[in-house]
Amino acid sequence: MCRLNRTKTFISGAFLILILITSCKHAGNSQQAGAVSFTVMKAERGEGETQAEFPTVLSSNQLVEIRPRVTGYLSERYVQDGQSVVKGQSLFKIDDTSFKAAISSAAATVAAREADLENAQLEVQKRKPLVANGIISPFELETAQKSEMAAKAQLDQAKAQLHDAKINLGYTLITSPVTGVLGQINSYVGTLVQISDQQPLTTVSAKGDMFAFFSINEADVLDLQRKQKEMDMDDFIPVEVSLRLADGSLYQHKGTLSFGSGLVNQTTGSLLLKATFPNPDDFLRSGNSGIVIIPKTMKNVFLIPKAITYSLQNMTMVFCMDEDNTVHPREIHVVGSNETYYFVNDGLTEGEVLVTEGINRLRDGQKIEPVFSK
Repeated sequence: MCRLNRTKTFISGAFLILILITSCKHAGNSQQAGAVSFTVMKAERGEGETQAEFPTVLSSNQLVEIRPRVTGYLSERYVQDGQSVVKGQSLFKIDDTSFKAAISSAAATVAAREADLENAQLEVQKRKPLVANGIISPFELETAQKSEMAAKAQLDQAKAQLHDAKINLGYTLITSPVTGVLGQINSYVGTLVQISDQQPLTTVSAKGDMFAFFSINEADVLDLQRKQKEMDMDDFIPVEVSLRLADGSLYQHKGTLSFGSGLVNQTTGSLLLKATFPNPDDFLRSGNSGIVIIPKTMKNVFLIPKAITYSLQNMTMVFCMDEDNTVHPREIHVVGSNETYYFVNDGLTEGEVLVTEGINRLRDGQKIEPVFSK
């Protein structure tokens, strides 16, 4: 009876081991058969077009400060802030009462000096025959002639004062020297304005092209100059630039680049450039902020689709596949981008396989069935 029980126990144990071995084998086959397919691509170096952006504030090609040229109280104001004006249009009027009085006084002085000159000339004419007849000495004639010369000089001085008085009267009417748009008006009727005032009455931004000054690092300047050489062009930086306005829209007209300064700033290692944008519709105004956009070619970089990346603690990550089809996350160093691609110069090797879809379903160390994208 006891022997029979041992035999049954042995058979049951052997059967159990067989079942376990079979189950493990099936489980291993099931796990291998269940590897999920993912589309992959090989990392290859190439070149792509991106853009560099530089903040700027626009300025007119001619920004004129309107300042008084004589001292006085403003009696009239003919314009409003931001108004469009034409060359020669009246802007302000300074009270001219004292200036008209100065003209009258100067004119009276001129008349008096003319009379003095006439008298001096008569004295000369009277003494000439007396000297010729020996009645008076030549010295008296010379004295009369000197008096005539002095009277003439005084008359010239009086005429100059009259001329200055008329000019000053003209300065009481302040007109626009250019056609453009007014800035903020800083003085109003009744204000005493002086030549020495630090603040101008207003400014006039001339109509026409608008300038955008910005700084660019020396490396980017060299890149643009190489592009110039490749295109066999004589002008500096043969590229068109764009302007993004404050609301995010692109300005309809392209701009051109030129030097704002011919020297590299030794402190910042940057160079001042100037972009000139046409403004035929007077759409742009001085003081507008914007972003100057310069196209840039990235060479010998990996072009990695943005869609196959994800962010982790300010790092840009991708999933790379090993030779045994195991995937691992990898940080990449992005040096530029456009709407579709990141441009990467570090973190990858030529020919390395990257997972291109379903990255949100992957985990470190997972095996996949790769399907190479065409």
